[in-house]
Amino acid sequence: MQKIQKEVTQNIVKALESGVASWIKPWDSCADGVLVPSNHSTLKPYRGINVLNLGWKAMSEGWPNTWGTATMWKKLSDKLNDKLEKKAKKNGEKYERKWYGLKKGSKDNSTPIFFYKFIEVKDKKNLDETKRIPILRCFTGFNISQTHMPVPKEDEKKDKRPITEIEKEIDEIIKTHKVEFRESGNRAFFNYNSDFVCVPKRSQFKTIEDRASTILHELTHWTGHPSRLNRDMKGSFGSEDYAKEELVAELGSAILCQTMGLPLESLQHTEYIGSWIKRLKEDDGHRYLFSASAKAQSAVDFLLKTEFKTEGDE
Repeated sequence: MQKIQKEVTQNIVKALESGVASWIKPWDSCADGVLVPSNHSTLKPYRGINVLNLGWKAMSEGWPNTWGTATMWKKLSDKLNDKLEKKAKKNGEKYERKWYGLKKGSKDNSTPIFFYKFIEVKDKKNLDETKRIPILRCFTGFNISQTHMPVPKEDEKKDKRPITEIEKEIDEIIKTHKVEFRESGNRAFFNYNSDFVCVPKRSQFKTIEDRASTILHELTHWTGHPSRLNRDMKGSFGSEDYAKEELVAELGSAILCQTMGLPLESLQHTEYIGSWIKRLKEDDGHRYLFSASAKAQSAVDFLLKTEFKTEGDE
């Protein structure tokens, strides 16, 4: 598992060194209109580190964001054949079944998809009680482009959500969680001590999309307060702890943007790329990356009130 984690981390480093963050996906880069890497069968978006890893693989290969296992693609091949056979029979035509599963050689270019499996263990402090411990696992995934399945055409892409609709969803998050939200000054930030989010006034942003993604970035920071997810946020500006919290916020806001259908084409704080690359290249860099990804996903779950016990194996 550690070897696979290190390979994934190396790929993310390569992307950052080339000037690209794999978690940033403009609209035109999504061949099938799907922004978040998702399971083709269940339409369920993958989470955490998978957003980075599957996003990097799709971007480097020029693939859409639709994924699944070899077993799943076989089942979908059978299902599609059954459908086409039934249609042909209805029209009095003869149908010859075809293979729509994995293309020859695809198994040599698989992609790991990670998930957490929870196990029950005895609490060392209280032997009469048990606690659930997450154990990282992975299974082998394949993109729809590695199969003979029909890929949605460009004209079948999902329509962009109106920015006004996305803004309403963000306003609802702020209202639901009773976030103290202010609009003033010339910078965006989360005040840890006084527990409030502040961004410049609406008229100061170049685009409404920039304003929305900035707010989501600061809301991700907001989830780290001790009264909520209690992340370590006391690192001074420029420190490693501060840089990690910025990575959590970048990843969290990216997942939120993709989930809401908001195009995200730039990082909030590019000045941290160098420190992230340096840290990820260290021996335990994979732990740093996977930890930040997990914290980012927890922040997203907190804000959207979502919860998934496992990615599943489909």
